Amino acid sequence: MVKNIILLICIILIPLILSSCAPSTSVVLADTSCQPICWRNITMGMASDEVKLLLDNMPDISQNTLKQGKAYQRFYDESYSWRFTHRKEYGGNILLRESKVIGIDFTFFRSSIPLSALIKKYGEPDKVLITKERIETTYIKAYFIYLEKGICLEHQPGLFSWPFSWPDRYRIKPSTSIDKILYIDPAISEGQTKIGCLEDPDNLPFVQDWNGYGIFSVHQPGSK
Repeated sequence: MVKNIILLICIILIPLILSSCAPSTSVVLADTSCQPICWRNITMGMASDEVKLLLDNMPDISQNTLKQGKAYQRFYDESYSWRFTHRKEYGGNILLRESKVIGIDFTFFRSSIPLSALIKKYGEPDKVLITKERIETTYIKAYFIYLEKGICLEHQPGLFSWPFSWPDRYRIKPSTSIDKILYIDPAISEGQTKIGCLEDPDNLPFVQDWNGYGIFSVHQPGSK
């Protein structure tokens, strides 16, 4: 009897404790210092040394995780990376080319932001792309693209949401979770198709117009 009571108490208290420890503040949603795709006064085109000075003075960045290094990528050659402390976002990256900012991204781990909250901040996206792959289970990814603003939102549901199915349609809801946010300088020609949501040119014919929440087609990369 006593064991059952203890078990019941644990069942009630553990979720409460975990929820109280969960990060509640988003560095993206809470930022009012400037308009996206600027973040905390870090702007596209800003010099690398200015970026470093700003990052060094952000108290919610774990400074021992802040790294600067060369990035041997086709579209950028330097980056900063870090982990946040007690924030919804797990980490961030700043991408630079010739020592100038061309992109900022934010990643999530064990937390996310609902699509509706980001639409409230950014407005409606222009385009949607949803892909599927089979890697032991069905692996789906959805991209919400703001072409002129240079914003890309990524959604990836749980890997085992469709263990035996191969969906041709996928429903986008206000609660759809966003797991990565990417800012790309829209002044860069074809920026989204180089390092953004549309970097695979084979997917371009399958990009759909955003017409609000609802059901969208799912595309298999490599298929016609």
